[in-house]
Amino acid sequence: MFNYFRVFVIGFCMGVADLIPGVSGGTIAFISGIYDKLINGIKSFDLTSLQLALKLDYRKLLQRIPLLFFIPLGLGLVTAILSLSHLLESLFNTHPEKLWSFFFGLILGSIFLLYRETRPWAIRDSLIFALAAILTFWLVGLPATQTPASPIYLFLAGCVAISAMILPGISGSYILVILGKYQQILDAVNSRDFISIAYFMAGMVVGVLSLVRLLVGCCAPIAIQR
Repeated sequence: MFNYFRVFVIGFCMGVADLIPGVSGGTIAFISGIYDKLINGIKSFDLTSLQLALKLDYRKLLQRIPLLFFIPLGLGLVTAILSLSHLLESLFNTHPEKLWSFFFGLILGSIFLLYRETRPWAIRDSLIFALAAILTFWLVGLPATQTPASPIYLFLAGCVAISAMILPGISGSYILVILGKYQQILDAVNSRDFISIAYFMAGMVVGVLSLVRLLVGCCAPIAIQR
């Protein structure tokens, strides 16, 4: 039970991080030591698992997919999003400068935590870090675009957001800010707009089962070695 509660707390922290532009839920998973299990769990949702589900072979399906890991993790994520979305929306309207300053402090803190987990760095690592910092500075300086509030854009935003959220150091929420979809998704959660949420979630599922598998394939061996 303690392990399940620990995974729930990690999921809650990941949900908080995914709500905050600039902070990555993948970073929380990496720091807490569950990143490799998360990646391998995502990879288990494949054609083999689908065939087992169609054959109603639930015993082998449960052996292949770590549901006892994903259930408390997912509950923690949902709890964080539902409990904090109203607070964030209110703070964005009343104290935007202080809130963005708080986000910036969290980003700086995550940099030091990741450095502690991955040191020592070679010269190549430092150069890659500097290049990534420059690209990130350019990225966050981009003006937010205004995309139509149509189902296809919500679906595509879900695909892109989950691709960023699952990787350490990349904030899916900030990608949503740039795409002009962060406030819309936050409003949809607060107003219980289940149709908009469904389109967004469908994009996230497709992103996890397709693009994220390709991106994570490069990063998972590094995380496991650490």
